[in-house]
Amino acid sequence: MKRTEIKRSQKPLKRTALKRSQKHLKRSWIKNKPPDPEKIKKRRAAVKAQKKQSDYSTYYRDRATKLWSKIVRLRAGGVCEFTGKQSDTLEAHHLVSVGIASCRCDLDCGMAISAYDHKQRDDGPHGFRDDKFFEWLKVNEPERYDYREQHKNDKPDEKHNWKEDEDRLKAIFQDMTGQGK
Repeated sequence: MKRTEIKRSQKPLKRTALKRSQKHLKRSWIKNKPPDPEKIKKRRAAVKAQKKQSDYSTYYRDRATKLWSKIVRLRAGGVCEFTGKQSDTLEAHHLVSVGIASCRCDLDCGMAISAYDHKQRDDGPHGFRDDKFFEWLKVNEPERYDYREQHKNDKPDEKHNWKEDEDRLKAIFQDMTGQGK
């Protein structure tokens, strides 16, 4: 039965507000045809191109941060830099807040730590006794501790050129692995 052929005993369908993720349902319901996949592809490509327009965009920030993480973990060679044990689950840890853009992709700001030691250990960097971690850092890694103390009170950058960071990290990654991303 088509929508136009509603029996008198039936109530008409109520229109309810749709979420953003359901907007395509509203459009296809009104037009009685599914959205065109080619139009969807073009729209997604246009959004991606718009994100790439600025060297200061989150697109380049996220790509640079992922490269930074790969390099920090690769540099550790599969060993947790906190415990010294072999680990298959290394995570990159920022010694200074990621909100400080000038330090976010600085390789001196990173340590590779096993996932358990990073997030769940009480005296790890994200444990409730994180002061123990920084005491350990001061004794065992004085250069990194000094770097953290020097930069921990820096103010967040208004604008940071993430494309330059990504290009710099790409070159370092290629040197380390002998391949491109």
